[in-house]
Amino acid sequence: MSISVDVHLLSGERAAVEVEADASVESLKHCAQSALAVPSRGRLLNSSGEVLDGAQTVTEADLRSGDVLTLHVNQVQIQARKGAFAAILGDGSVVTWGNATFGGDSSAVQEQLRDVQQIQASYTAFAAILGDGSVVTWGHADYGGDSSAVQEQLRDVQLIQASFEAFAAILGDGSVVTWGSAHFGGDSSAVQEQLRDVQQIQASYKAFAAILGDGSVVTWGHADYGGDSSAVQEQLRDVQLIQASFEAFAAILGDGSVVTWGSAHFGGDSSAVQEQLRDVQQIQASYNAFAAILGDGSVVTWGDARSGGDSSAVQEQLRDVQQIRDSFEAVAAILGDAQEQWQLIEKQALRLGCSAVHHFRVPQLAFGIRMIRNLEQELERFKAELVLLKARRQAQRQRLATRCPNARGDDTQAKMIPKPTLLILTTTALSLILTVMNNLLNTASQQSAPSLVEHSGSPGGEAFRDSDVDFFVERLLQY
Repeated sequence: MSISVDVHLLSGERAAVEVEADASVESLKHCAQSALAVPSRGRLLNSSGEVLDGAQTVTEADLRSGDVLTLHVNQVQIQARKGAFAAILGDGSVVTWGNATFGGDSSAVQEQLRDVQQIQASYTAFAAILGDGSVVTWGHADYGGDSSAVQEQLRDVQLIQASFEAFAAILGDGSVVTWGSAHFGGDSSAVQEQLRDVQQIQASYKAFAAILGDGSVVTWGHADYGGDSSAVQEQLRDVQLIQASFEAFAAILGDGSVVTWGSAHFGGDSSAVQEQLRDVQQIQASYNAFAAILGDGSVVTWGDARSGGDSSAVQEQLRDVQQIRDSFEAVAAILGDAQEQWQLIEKQALRLGCSAVHHFRVPQLAFGIRMIRNLEQELERFKAELVLLKARRQAQRQRLATRCPNARGDDTQAKMIPKPTLLILTTTALSLILTVMNNLLNTASQQSAPSLVEHSGSPGGEAFRDSDVDFFVERLLQY
């Protein structure tokens, strides 16, 4: 017995698709993608906004004739590094902007950037995986922007990871191809024979670590940055997940314990908390510290105290922690009640046909708000220092006037009194940055709110358009 369902895109296009009741949801998705002539990457959602499991049959997914489904294709993704951005649009094309030297200009490879599935960035270069498994690179050649030396090997690429100046790609057969600066892990020839059946790769500033199918780990790159794991190699068994700080790695084993290596100052030495690292579920890293969530929802931290490695001041509050997020030099935990609220927001956004609001706008707005708060704190600190320096300067002038009542305002001694020029410039710059970010966030939030209302109840409504990306580009260029 077969059923017929209507499948909608966010653009409003739709197609009727007929499949057998015992067919898989994955095959239904492929039929819909063919009928709608869209790229092969996406998710199928039912009328309630829930993502359908591709492994289930149509019957198991409780689908019936006449059901209206939504196909989300190539959600907008953004990658950014020093001075440049790259965004994958809904049709699989790419828009770049920012400093051309750092990858902000992709015009030389623009015709090749079709059906892009993933983008990864080094410090000043980008690498994109296409639907056919090939790779396109651009940006600074020395930082991985030139992959010509390994281009013939880059076939059936599944995943790309990046250090500061190099890339590593996992191929479909589990082997690895690297390029970029050799000092930053761009040369894996010393361990190439060991790189078989690779499941996951993680990168620090100058090194890579790969988990193999048997749970062992292979590392390469700069030894001081975690590229040499020989000291803990015997402990690296049944590894499930690896996280990296700037110069160190942390691995979660199958029994929930943790193994660390690399620079001790960057979290590579967890001996002080080793006994506490039991039943670890998740690890997150800041610049030079780590935080681990245990099975009971508590948190253990180690590394540089100034970068989140010391959580003693808030330890009593760290209960029922669900997720940990990092900034450049700090970590933040999402507790259970906040996690539930976030899931409700996500579910409602999906029901309204607005998954892009969750996957693009909300994270960017949250990041922007966090940055504004940090900048405001810095601005207040600089203002306080400026007031203090001005007060000291005035006091010096008064003392000088008392000692030398006939001294003119341009007296040599007066000129020797330090001027707060740097603080004034810094304060002014921070104020300007805050103004720009506030303007951008206000505009973005004003656009986001109407989109939730405008497309409410419309499964085929377009919640996020390519023109929105153009709008953000234009706004950024204005500043």
